[in-house]
Amino acid sequence: MPFTAARLVPAEGVHPSHLVKDVNGRKVRLVASGVFRFELRPDGGFDTGFVDCPDPFAPDAPAGAAFQCWFEPPHFVMGNVGSMVRKVVINSSTAVTPDAVLARGQSASWHGITIEEATFYFPGNTPVLGRASLGIKDLLLGNPFAPPDGTAPTPSPQATSWRMANGGLTRG
Repeated sequence: MPFTAARLVPAEGVHPSHLVKDVNGRKVRLVASGVFRFELRPDGGFDTGFVDCPDPFAPDAPAGAAFQCWFEPPHFVMGNVGSMVRKVVINSSTAVTPDAVLARGQSASWHGITIEEATFYFPGNTPVLGRASLGIKDLLLGNPFAPPDGTAPTPSPQATSWRMANGGLTRG
């Protein structure tokens, strides 16, 4: 990633908070938490997909397409614009609902993306704004195509799925 770690300089008086590029040039990593699961079907084939980390003591417990990602470190610069991103949760599961979704008053049928916190820090020479920061907290970006009953969303015409059955990979 072309992102470089940064250090947050807190706001002081009339001077807004901003980021300073890491003097050691540390790179930023995108970290994700989830599992790519192979699930055996009764017909002998299997399905694959990303799921939230299953409980190691109950590996057959329901798990669904819900996983988390974040940046390490959370503060970084891209060119001359700084950013901070805390946890992002992506949820399209019909079996489980991430705590981040329930904690924000949504039902178990909610699908979409939650962003715990993100801030953009603009440099002093930004037209109109000057040095400024723009941030969000607890943002929910819902999937408008997800049915309200919690069933799986209907794939768009461009979506492609693959199935493994009888030793072969088929499209459909």
